[in-house]
Amino acid sequence: MGARPERCAVIEDTARGVQAGVAARMTVFGYAELSDSRKLADSGAVVFRSMEELPDLLRKHAPA
Repeated sequence: MGARPERCAVIEDTARGVQAGVAARMTVFGYAELSDSRKLADSGAVVFRSMEELPDLLRKHAPA
């Protein structure tokens, strides 16, 4: 696709998926509605619990 990793975002609900996104140098958001928020956060994600939060998080964490 040609996008630089620092300009990409990953939405993930598993610690392993978060770790992969972090390893790829992408911003990772951990969806914790049904997942362990502590494991997601410990793996490097910005944790959120409702998809309604996601647009604001994406704006807040967008690269300059």
